[in-house]
Amino acid sequence: MPFNVAALNRELLLDNPTYERILRSDLHALVEILRQVPAQWSPAIVAAEMKKISAVKWLKYARTRRYLEREIPTLTGLLRATPTGFRTISMSSQMADTILRHTFTWASDTGNLPDLAGVFTRERVTWPQWPAALTACIGLPHGAAYKVPGHHSGLAANPASMGQGQDDHALMGPFNQSILNYQGAAVRAPMDQVYEYSYDRVDWFPIPNSTFSIVREVTAMADGRVQLSITKTNLTKPGDHFVVRKIF
Repeated sequence: MPFNVAALNRELLLDNPTYERILRSDLHALVEILRQVPAQWSPAIVAAEMKKISAVKWLKYARTRRYLEREIPTLTGLLRATPTGFRTISMSSQMADTILRHTFTWASDTGNLPDLAGVFTRERVTWPQWPAALTACIGLPHGAAYKVPGHHSGLAANPASMGQGQDDHALMGPFNQSILNYQGAAVRAPMDQVYEYSYDRVDWFPIPNSTFSIVREVTAMADGRVQLSITKTNLTKPGDHFVVRKIF
């Protein structure tokens, strides 16, 4: 039988025979949405409301939850916790200004980080064709992929329930020592980076507000030395930005 309000009311009273006789229930907003006639809700709206209710409270209303998941198509999948609230804790230079270190955090959209158990996170980086002057200085075999447009998943898939991560970007990166002999106009190597999550490590989805541009730049100095730099910028929060540069 598909979802209907009368059946919902029966399940509620089986879970709690005195539902809202005295106190307003934690399920109040959810139940009022579901009782709308004609129905104005969608499975996504129901899932969002259900995620606001604590796991402890759902133990009491287990019958009601099972009913909703059984009778509302796609609801079970929508109830899976997802990473949200991506936020940079710090971006700083490390190792004598040779590394840009990015430390960040995220939360669960259920408000309970342990709900992300069984969810994984990683980074995905893509890049266009870099200038020939830079691809000529790519270190082999590690940096071979950067000679042509491509992508990779640079960070290992880690449990999302950790709620935080750290990403180091080295100035030398994919280059070999010949980059320090570069002469000519300044050249730039851009990349796009996004942090992602997955339930099965097969299908990956972007964590909101976690997309960055990373730009490497090589500049020949007047005294014959070379300056390397990395600039990292959040594409949805431009103020979330840092530059590391060093002259070699």
